[in-house]
Amino acid sequence: MNYDEVVVERDLDDEIQLRKELIEKAKELQENNNWGMIQKEVSNLQKKWKRIPYYESAFEDELADEFDAIIDGLYAKRKEGYAANKSTKQDLIDKAKKLASTKDFAKGTKEVNDLLTEWKKSGTVGNSDDDDSLWEEFNEARQKFFELKREFYEELKEKFAKAKEVKEEIIAKAKELVDSKDWNKTNDTFQELLNEWKAAGNSGKDNDDSLWNEFNDARQAFFANRSKHYEELHATQDTHFEAKKELVAQAKALVESNDFSKATTQAMINLSTEWKKIGSAGKNEDGIWKEFRSVNDEYFANLRQYNEQKQFEWRTKMQEVRARKQELLNNQKRQLKRLQDSMVGLISQ
Repeated sequence: MNYDEVVVERDLDDEIQLRKELIEKAKELQENNNWGMIQKEVSNLQKKWKRIPYYESAFEDELADEFDAIIDGLYAKRKEGYAANKSTKQDLIDKAKKLASTKDFAKGTKEVNDLLTEWKKSGTVGNSDDDDSLWEEFNEARQKFFELKREFYEELKEKFAKAKEVKEEIIAKAKELVDSKDWNKTNDTFQELLNEWKAAGNSGKDNDDSLWNEFNDARQAFFANRSKHYEELHATQDTHFEAKKELVAQAKALVESNDFSKATTQAMINLSTEWKKIGSAGKNEDGIWKEFRSVNDEYFANLRQYNEQKQFEWRTKMQEVRARKQELLNNQKRQLKRLQDSMVGLISQ
């Protein structure tokens, strides 16, 4: 073998090694899904492959077929990837359009932003015009969502302002009622104001708590005044109750005395006068009044019975006196008649 043949053999071995290395690099690209980078790498590999001298050997042809098959596979995979990217983008567009009609803007904003993040990760569809068209469709849905969101919050801001105005008017009314002593009517009015407050709706997180605290402070001030009033009232009524219990005890003592003199009767009447001066005993009023009334009725019933008995005894005594006087009169009449008869006899003689 001469020198030229040796050089050619060595060159062929080197070139074959280079082709094998390019094939291995092409195989490595099969695990990559970054189609933009793959296209660039494939183009570089193809350029390097073409720069390698060709010695028209069968082994070179086999390597070329293997290299072309890998490259074709990469292009096929790239095509599938572009189709998958397009499907992903279309799915993101559908989701964005669906979100464009939602009313949950807080949750929707996060979801729309998440869709944009996914869009950026989705990659190209292989054609800049198609990429632009899909982006315009996706972005149009996003902008529609944000426009509806803007309109919603503008309307919500107006509602908050109106609710704030209504609640401030309610607060003013509530403050005017704090010192009211018409407890039942004012309590009902506060309930009406509370219903109006609930119907007014939300005035926004920046206002609602402070407005409620101001309104509720007025309510609680009134209720505190009312509680204090009723505590004092109940204490007074308890005192009245004890005083009326004492009058009941005195009335019972008068009944048990069986003394129906004018002084005792006047004392019973005076108890009723004292009763009227004491005032209400609250929840105990009906019960203690019935007891006192019962004792009074018993005394005056006994008084009537006593008077009737006295009248009966007086009539009986009068009848007896009258009978005795009548009998005395009759005796006197008989004696007078005997005298008259005696006188007639004397005169005759």
